[in-house]
Parts: sequence; C-alpha cells; structure tokens
Amino acid sequence: MSMPAQQPEARRPSLLVYGLLIVVACCMPALLLAGL
Repeated sequence: MSMPAQQPEARRPSLLVYGLLIVVACCMPALLLAGL
C-alpha cells in the first residue's frame, strides 16, 4: 500500500527519455532524406 518516493523521480527522467526518442524519431527520416 505504501508508495515509494522513487516513482515520481523515475517519471521525470522517463518523460525526458520519451522526448529524446521523439526527437530522434523525427530526425531519423530527415537524415535518411539527406542521405538520399
């Protein structure tokens, strides 16, 4: 029942990781087009 304090701390970096993944996903097609 007790909620550890690590959960909110783990959520913050997870958002940053998802943001980086989105940026990379947006840059990948651009790099592929530039390569072509």
